[in-house]
Amino acid sequence: MGVSYTTKKHYDFSEKLTKADIIAFDKASDGDWNHLGFVTDKKTTVFTVGGKKYYDYKVAQHTSNYNAWVSSTTNKWEDKEDEEYTYGIIRR
Repeated sequence: MGVSYTTKKHYDFSEKLTKADIIAFDKASDGDWNHLGFVTDKKTTVFTVGGKKYYDYKVAQHTSNYNAWVSSTTNKWEDKEDEEYTYGIIRR
């Protein structure tokens, strides 16, 4: 399928997302994608949550935080930037 967009900045990543995107993150930024999710919804306004600005989006994934907003306390996609992960959007 391929990856159409990558960044280490969560704000930039969230800005590019659309509903139905398949997304991923790469822990070591080595091109080996470690986790995938599916965007089920996205808000159109910028939020500031925990001092971080981004467009909030809802991610369905296979973990216990299945289909949660990034702004929820269970999701943590916004924290991947702090750990220097690479975000990716799979080709649409």
